[in-house]
Amino acid sequence: MNVLLIVPPIQDAFFTTKRNFPLGVLYLATVLKEDGIKVKLLNSLEENKKISLTFPKEFNYLKRYYKPNKLPFSLFQGFFHFGLTYEEISQVVRAYNPQLVGISANFSPYFFSALEVVRRVKEINNNITVVVGGRVATEFPEFVLDYPYIDFAIRGEGEFALSKLCRGLAKGSLGRIGGLCYRVNNKIKISSQIQIIKDLDKLPLVDRKLINYRNYRFKGLISTAIIASRGCYLDCRFCSIKEPFRARNVEKILEEMEIAYSLGIRHFNFEDDNINLHPQKEKLVDLIISHFSNRNEKIKLSFMNGIMAKGLSKRLIDKLLMCGLTHIDFSLVSSKKRLRLYLGRREENKIMISKTNYLAQKGIPVTIHFITGFPSQKFKDALEDIIYLSKQRAFLGMGIFYPVLGKGLLNEQANSDYIKNNIIFFRSSFAYFDRDISRDRIFFLFYIARIVNFVKLIIDTYNLNNENFYSFIYKFNNSNLNKSYIISEEKIDRITLGIMALNKIFKERDIFRVISIKDKDKFVYQFIKEDFISSKDLNLLFKNKLEIRGVRTNNYIYLS
Repeated sequence: MNVLLIVPPIQDAFFTTKRNFPLGVLYLATVLKEDGIKVKLLNSLEENKKISLTFPKEFNYLKRYYKPNKLPFSLFQGFFHFGLTYEEISQVVRAYNPQLVGISANFSPYFFSALEVVRRVKEINNNITVVVGGRVATEFPEFVLDYPYIDFAIRGEGEFALSKLCRGLAKGSLGRIGGLCYRVNNKIKISSQIQIIKDLDKLPLVDRKLINYRNYRFKGLISTAIIASRGCYLDCRFCSIKEPFRARNVEKILEEMEIAYSLGIRHFNFEDDNINLHPQKEKLVDLIISHFSNRNEKIKLSFMNGIMAKGLSKRLIDKLLMCGLTHIDFSLVSSKKRLRLYLGRREENKIMISKTNYLAQKGIPVTIHFITGFPSQKFKDALEDIIYLSKQRAFLGMGIFYPVLGKGLLNEQANSDYIKNNIIFFRSSFAYFDRDISRDRIFFLFYIARIVNFVKLIIDTYNLNNENFYSFIYKFNNSNLNKSYIISEEKIDRITLGIMALNKIFKERDIFRVISIKDKDKFVYQFIKEDFISSKDLNLLFKNKLEIRGVRTNNYIYLS
């Protein structure tokens, strides 16, 4: 049996190629290969391709916020198709001629991109068996199988279930497969089981040669994703991960890293945000040090998905530095204790900030993530998050609240029909809810967080402090800056434009975007006021005399 596993393209306002490694689907492909099944993996997001699209009518409200902008702290600037086109995917399907196609639908708002891939597959050959897995299939298998050209849905961790399905189809008899959902006589049969692989070491080590692994890069290094665990023992109300926490054997992890190193891979990003809960995390780090620290070509480690500060001792941080630690992301969620309790988040600010400061002293940049716009949060709460984090030695990672499938806030707020009808909006870039905090205010805060990050960057880059910051940025003043445009003999780089924009923001107490206007002989840049920004909110921000501290340096300025 020929099997083709597809990671669909996505359509959204943004996408980061730092997170496009198809680790989950690669586990599926490896298990199939180990079981003697011919398999090909097509990651539509492997290449950095982007096609500009017009906003679908249901997303037209985003035009108010997402506009062309040359500034380094701009919001998103449109709506795009990221990855291979549907026709390019169809060409691969025709050439490979699979008997079964497996589609990953792990992120609910992108389900309809997966659905379009499925539709194209069935147009090519209606006899191709189509299987959909991922979070959408796990939580709403009936919704998935409402579409007649999807033959099967698998709930939960589907590596072994998919392999059993392939072997059963080849034999003409399925037998009992936990987590498998399908139709019988036009009725949908739903498995009550959600597959959990209790012993992760039963999974084979992923075969990175099943993909074009050299195409995945981080700062010039061949990069890969890796996990030390699955699941979570926490019960945060905003999260969909409710599977029990399970840890991999550290010797197995090291073996996987050794194989990856032999392939030329030098950057390892640990995807599991609960790696700090691993009972043998320090042993793992010790093994990495002993096996890689003396190599001529050093490795780099990162934790882009974020980890909890709890359990991350200074001693462990020092060891991670010996492993080539590049940066760490922490997850604050909210600076307000009452809101963290409401959300079920068990993380103390003091611990996180202590670790942030220690990492900063060691030269490791930290990004602290927080959520804005969730139910029960008020504008003042969200603004105070920005004020609190601006004075820390960390970049701000503001995420706009969006519902996720499964237990928690979404189920408390809506019934299943509502979820199915609105699933395409459930993404951070769409600011779907416009209730406790208005959408205009959410995007205002998003803008401010990005401006704060830019200020932190120039503080660090030019070693600025409160005494020399303003004199430095005023050097970039321009005779036309008080007008609505800048005329220049030469092209102005984004950083310089950003500093010029700061001048204008500080002087006029307004937020602007910048567009370039074509001119035969000169470069013309026009400043346009953002119409969704409230002067009242801006004045409130300046009234607080916002302290912004660097990340790599301990310098600070007061925004005045």
